[in-house]
Amino acid sequence: MESVTDVATFICSEFLDKFDRPIDEMKLHKLLYFVQRRSLADTDAPMFDAIFHAWKYGPVMPEIRSLYKTGSLQRQKAFLSAPSQQIVLAVMKELAGSDSMLLSSISHGELSWQRARERGERGESDDMRLDDIHEDAMRYRKRRELLKAWREYQNACSM
Repeated sequence: MESVTDVATFICSEFLDKFDRPIDEMKLHKLLYFVQRRSLADTDAPMFDAIFHAWKYGPVMPEIRSLYKTGSLQRQKAFLSAPSQQIVLAVMKELAGSDSMLLSSISHGELSWQRARERGERGESDDMRLDDIHEDAMRYRKRRELLKAWREYQNACSM
């Protein structure tokens, strides 16, 4: 399992290399969420052991927020295992170029965020539960499978 700080640092470094500017904080939090979801979808295991909170604009990790504010995530180099790097790079390829508010909107469609917000409104914890994120991951996995089948069908029809 990776440390969430290492994953966040890796994302910051890769984003800077690709876009020649630092990643904004909102995008970092959303990409971390989508990395965790993708890890659960691809491996049935979380990439890191950390808790997201369901804030107004989507998933947030207060400990990463603090590190981001001090600039320490941008001053480090992180090393992740090859499988973890593959997952992070796949998520970044798919989503890093998207607007932060769009990523926030996408995260609002996740059951894990919706359920945590409902609990928070009742005065309970707004922690996003790993089993709820896993449920989102299974929904994501199913959508990918359906899209792959659709593309294969279209390719077969065009021959």
